[in-house]
Amino acid sequence: MQITLPPEVAAMLHRKIAAGSYHSASDAIAMALLALDSWEEYEAEYLHPGYLRQAYAQAAGQPAPRIDWTAFFTADQPQK
Repeated sequence: MQITLPPEVAAMLHRKIAAGSYHSASDAIAMALLALDSWEEYEAEYLHPGYLRQAYAQAAGQPAPRIDWTAFFTADQPQK
């Protein structure tokens, strides 16, 4: 199989291989395709309008949580 990449994508691929992130162009492209497949599955399950409407409707019916702002802003303060 022969694949033609735009010059900027080919350069990125070569940089990734040179940096040791991948052993070969085949490894990098395989990983990219796996990531794309995972994204498409996520997108199909969670980013379609029906899911977003359902999530909004569920959240809209819930009371807002109470926040202790003093504890929130002092939680990361160093102890004296």
